[in-house]
Amino acid sequence: MRCSLFYLASMWHRFYLVLFLAFFSYLSYCAYCNGASAVETKNLRIYFERTGGFAGIRFTTTIDTSELPPEEAEKLRKMVEEADFFNLPAKITSPSPQPDRFQYKLRVEEEGRQHTVTVSEEAMPPKLSPLVKWLMSAARKGGKGADSP
Repeated sequence: MRCSLFYLASMWHRFYLVLFLAFFSYLSYCAYCNGASAVETKNLRIYFERTGGFAGIRFTTTIDTSELPPEEAEKLRKMVEEADFFNLPAKITSPSPQPDRFQYKLRVEEEGRQHTVTVSEEAMPPKLSPLVKWLMSAARKGGKGADSP
């Protein structure tokens, strides 16, 4: 059985070495995560317009994620991503249009690329609906984020 002072000292050195490596790995992981989120924080500018309806009231707003709180901006970016917005067709209409239904026009600009989608209320893809609801709420509040006071 080894009970020498040298053995105990080397055991503590191993313990601190493992602790140091674990801490360094954690810091490296955090730096990687922060770098990855910085890449994803692209600035979005969204133009939104709702027309039609029985009363014909028009709502418009322009949202720039650089002017929103970070959490709200990230929520909006996620909705655009989940809607697969840049891969949607430019025009989404119903095969049987109905009178007095709403029409929505969205244009999203993101670092040099832009895409415009015009969609009728009755043909709204389910994946686009949360984004349209958020933008409509922002338009009613005068261009502020949907969750802004």
